[in-house]
Amino acid sequence: MCPGRSLFLLTKPSQATTNMAFAFTRIVQASRVQAGTRLLPHIRSASTSPSRKWVGLIDDQDFNEKNTKLNRPMSPHLTIYKPQLTSMLSISHRATGIAHTTLITGAGLWFLSGQSMDSMITLIESFNPSATTVILGKMALAFPLTYHSFNGFRHLMWDTARKLELKDVYSTGYFVVGLSTVAALGLAML
Repeated sequence: MCPGRSLFLLTKPSQATTNMAFAFTRIVQASRVQAGTRLLPHIRSASTSPSRKWVGLIDDQDFNEKNTKLNRPMSPHLTIYKPQLTSMLSISHRATGIAHTTLITGAGLWFLSGQSMDSMITLIESFNPSATTVILGKMALAFPLTYHSFNGFRHLMWDTARKLELKDVYSTGYFVVGLSTVAALGLAML
């Protein structure tokens, strides 16, 4: 049993393992002190320090119960983060990918069921939508396609290790949002 891995076990490590880990820690600390440096002062973990209480899982306890008992927040705790352009664009990329897949799957199922494009248009016209509603609807259908596609090119550019500086990430993000909106509006006007 490896001393550093004892935190990840579901049961408390044996006393022999704890003693072995503590001895190893003392040897490493002593060698760092003798060398004149303390590169790893944090090497003493909760499982190897005799003065700290064991906080691992007990046999009949699950992860959430342990964290509730110790008054720990849920992790990652999304409510503590301020929304940033980078995180919002990442979430949007995933959401538009899901929307893109849903639209293509829905259209495919529509046509596989024996329906035609004419029957789809007839169905939409039966609701008697206004011109503004039609353009907004087309925009809602076109934006996931354009955003996900243009942002995909942005990701491909990152894969070539270009435009990875923070200012470049923000500028390309704004560019993708603007270009996607204009392209979606252009497709909606067709």
